[in-house]
Amino acid sequence: MSSIGIASVPTSQSFAGKLPAGLGGVFGRLGPHLAALDAHLHEQLASFEPEIRAMADEISDAIGVDLVHLGTTADADEIKDTANAQPLIVAAGLISAHASGATDSASYVAGHSVGEITAAAIAGVLTPLDAMKLVRARGVEMAQAASVKPSGMAAVLGGDREIVLKAISDLGLVAANDNGGGQIVAAGDLVALAHLAPEGSRVRPLA
Repeated sequence: MSSIGIASVPTSQSFAGKLPAGLGGVFGRLGPHLAALDAHLHEQLASFEPEIRAMADEISDAIGVDLVHLGTTADADEIKDTANAQPLIVAAGLISAHASGATDSASYVAGHSVGEITAAAIAGVLTPLDAMKLVRARGVEMAQAASVKPSGMAAVLGGDREIVLKAISDLGLVAANDNGGGQIVAAGDLVALAHLAPEGSRVRPLA
């Protein structure tokens, strides 16, 4: 089941560049908006030199991934690799929060999927570097698991919940995310996903 992590941010939190008090931060997941995120990080890196560049370099050194390259000059295939995409997404969230220039804490933060790691760092549950190390390990393990057999995900929209879940299970797939509002994300073998067609539902492959 998909989860959304929500945490209040202590006013004593020392992470620089927090969102203003009374505001909240919501941090997203992997998805088709990755190219736009890549362009946003490129803009951040260009506009806030040298402070933001130094932060990106520090994170890159800590996790052994060149985030400056990924966020500026990498091609689409390179940034779509989940081992790269996940650290890039979390780094973009942390850098954006830092670049806000605020001195007070956000009242709350929330994250969906990998965005929970970003939210946890902003809330002070994890240090930014620990968050980046965690998401790097997460991305690498998920990439290795995905390489064993061609796999993917598809969003099942609408339909009766029990019928959808049974159709997913019957094909040997997994209901990876239950996003509510009549959307369940199925994950697993690409051939099985191609045959997924629960009665009364629409199936949309996810990039």
